[in-house]
Amino acid sequence: MKIIYPPLVEEGYRYCLSKGVATTKEEVFLNLVKQNILQENGQPTKQALDKGFVREFTEDENLTYGEFIALYPAFSEYDPSYFLLIDGFWEMHRTLQKEIIKQMKEKKLTEKEIMEISAYFENRINL
Repeated sequence: MKIIYPPLVEEGYRYCLSKGVATTKEEVFLNLVKQNILQENGQPTKQALDKGFVREFTEDENLTYGEFIALYPAFSEYDPSYFLLIDGFWEMHRTLQKEIIKQMKEKKLTEKEIMEISAYFENRINL
């Protein structure tokens, strides 16, 4: 059985590995619960949201391109022609998707960029 951890756990796990810290996703999860950043159900605590440890990404329908970029600033460096408003939501061209996924795998993005991009892709594709 495969356990699916919340994005914050995945981010914390990747961060630990990038710093040479040997850990498991379970240890990261338990540590975040102990620090009152995550609830046991994986949702962020009010404290984590209030202190900015966790950011909520709520993508409303029919955002302007500027509002979309304000929500996902990591995409501001890409040509706007790669994005199209489809059924009320900004979607990106497959060519750009592939390039961004490649950049993520090659660790060419910052943790903040990875967080934003992962939030964007969360209900769109499996990374």
